[in-house]
Amino acid sequence: MRVGAFPVTAGSLDAALVRTLGEGSYTVQARDLLNRSGAVLVEVYDADASGAAGRLVNLSTRTLVGAGESKLTAGFVVRGPGTVRVLIRGAGGSLAAFGVEGVLADPQIEVFNNAAQVIASNNDWGGSATSPVAVAAAQAGAFPLTSNRDAALLLDLADGAYTVEMTPFGGGASGQGLIEIYAVPTP
Repeated sequence: MRVGAFPVTAGSLDAALVRTLGEGSYTVQARDLLNRSGAVLVEVYDADASGAAGRLVNLSTRTLVGAGESKLTAGFVVRGPGTVRVLIRGAGGSLAAFGVEGVLADPQIEVFNNAAQVIASNNDWGGSATSPVAVAAAQAGAFPLTSNRDAALLLDLADGAYTVEMTPFGGGASGQGLIEIYAVPTP
C-alpha cells in the first residue's frame, strides 16, 4: 500500500511524507521542533493506483479529551458499492491496561454524516463478550474493551464522508481518549 499526505505548499510549514508500506501497524506522531502543543491534522490515504490488493482497515487517534472545546475528532470516508460495516470505538478506561495514565472515565461518541447530522451515538457500550460489537472487534483484530463505560458502535455505512467526535459523557472530567475506526467484514 502506498500512503501519503498531499499537497504541501511551497513556503508553508506543512509536511508531507509518501511511503510504500507493507502489511502491519504504523504510528504517526506529529509535533513541532520546539515540542509545542497545538492542533494537528494528519491525513492518511491508500494511494495505490495500481489496483494491487491491500486496503486501509483501521484508523485510530488518541489525545486529551475534555469538556467544552477539547473534543477528539476523527474523519473517514467510505467508498464502494452498497454499504461497508464499520466498528467505531471510543476508549477511555480500557486504555489503563496499556499503561496510559489519566484516562477518560466515561467517553461518549457521536458519528456525523457529511451534512453535519448526528447519525449514531453511544455511551457505555454494554460489555458483553458475545455482543455484536465484541464479535466485530475480535474479527477486526481490536483489543477487547475492558471498561463498560467505553463507547462503541457497529454501523453499516453508505458511500460518503463521516466524522466521529468523542467528548466526556455529561461534561465529565477530562482524560486520555482513543477513537478507533475499523473496516469489518460483513457476515
